[in-house]
Amino acid sequence: MIDTILYVEDEPGLVRLAEVVFRKIGFVGRIVSAASLAEARLALAGIRKGGSLPKLVVTDLGLPDGSGLELVRHIKEDPSLRAVPVVVLSGSATPETVTEAYALGANAFLSKSPAAGDLLSAMEGLVRCWLREVELPSPRIGDRLQWALARAVGYETRVAQIYLELARRLRADPEALRFWLDLALAEGNHANLLRFFESLVEDSEAPASVLDRLEGQLIKVETCVAGVEMGLGARPELDRGGALEITLRIEESPSEELILAGLGVLLPSAPGAVATLAESLAEHAAHIADGVRRMTPRQDLWARAGAFLTRAQALRDRFAGEGADESHAL
Repeated sequence: MIDTILYVEDEPGLVRLAEVVFRKIGFVGRIVSAASLAEARLALAGIRKGGSLPKLVVTDLGLPDGSGLELVRHIKEDPSLRAVPVVVLSGSATPETVTEAYALGANAFLSKSPAAGDLLSAMEGLVRCWLREVELPSPRIGDRLQWALARAVGYETRVAQIYLELARRLRADPEALRFWLDLALAEGNHANLLRFFESLVEDSEAPASVLDRLEGQLIKVETCVAGVEMGLGARPELDRGGALEITLRIEESPSEELILAGLGVLLPSAPGAVATLAESLAEHAAHIADGVRRMTPRQDLWARAGAFLTRAQALRDRFAGEGADESHAL
């Protein structure tokens, strides 16, 4: 199987320099480049779909659609990708950034302006180390459905963290504090329900076309959450209306196609649990719609919340009861 390096960098000159380094040290495999977080996620999914994992990931921090630290987290939170070494190559080597990179699981951090020597030599030594010298555990690719479930659990967990941050920002407002703490708890419950399925499902239970849709939609919702996280970090002041806009943006991002495909794949393994999850999603939507009506006079947010609730209730009705017809979702 051909080895692959994924290099994430939006500066074409540095991409060409990295390719020179990789070839100079004798790497004869594929070099896949990505100029953004979205492209990097798609590249990872494509490599994995081909039955392999990257030999090494090198990423810049400053990307057009976010920080390379988000990619570090994406990789290290995925059980099947966790053993892949990730090197951060950046010109923003502040102590805080370096600390955060290692806290998220980066294997090395290299400044684009090394204190001694030139960048070419520094990159050559670092890449040679990770490709040739360090003994690493053999990563398990696992089946595609397990991967999708792991990513969905990670998504729910990150959304819960966003809601906890909204609760913290609005803690002086008792009603808002309770509302977003309740949402964080609901997201945690959804993550636990998804974990319940991890030991029950296998790839053989899902058509490849459905898995393709799941993976594509998961990349989209992860991109949405990454954008929300980035925007929230740059927004020091937040009122009820702004927090509700963020909440609706998140909840609208898991499209009906993703939920239908996901619930349909899980249905044969545990119909009762699927019905419970669909019911929980509908209750979650009802709680959000009620909160929007109570906490803001904005009619545009009322309309969005109402549409979201209608879709969630339709999903609940579709999967209600253990006798639901799984073919409806596929």
